[in-house]
Amino acid sequence: GLNAGLSFPGVLNPFDSLTVSANIRWDVLGAHEGRVIEPGVTYATPIGRGMLVQLGATAEIIDDNFADYYFSVSPAQSAASGLPLFTADGGLNRIGALAIMTVDLDGNALNGGLNVYGLTGYSRMIGDGADTPYTALRGSPDQFLFGLGLGYTF
Repeated sequence: GLNAGLSFPGVLNPFDSLTVSANIRWDVLGAHEGRVIEPGVTYATPIGRGMLVQLGATAEIIDDNFADYYFSVSPAQSAASGLPLFTADGGLNRIGALAIMTVDLDGNALNGGLNVYGLTGYSRMIGDGADTPYTALRGSPDQFLFGLGLGYTF
């Protein structure tokens, strides 16, 4: 895939930034020959000398091939699973938000070293990704993400 972005520093204060990005993925092995585009926007700002907060919003746009492969229910699949037939189309598939807080362990993010971070996020499937029987009858369109990590900056 491809990933590209533009970052704009000094949006609300001299040390923050706003980044607009897009990630494009496609099937290279021939399973479904589909494409996924993920646009996003992230705002990052330091809170003092040793803490950084990032807030982001994302979306996922899928083409018809991807939607059909992952969300359609064929007659054979319906007979095997008992799920109703479903034909999925591409379009806006998911929207979400993410928050990340990073804390430098020595209190000075400018000198590198160890840091800890926590993240939380939420995304919701919409369109045929939410309407497919896989999600509507056996899953949930709501997805939550929580994480903690340890990092090192050089």
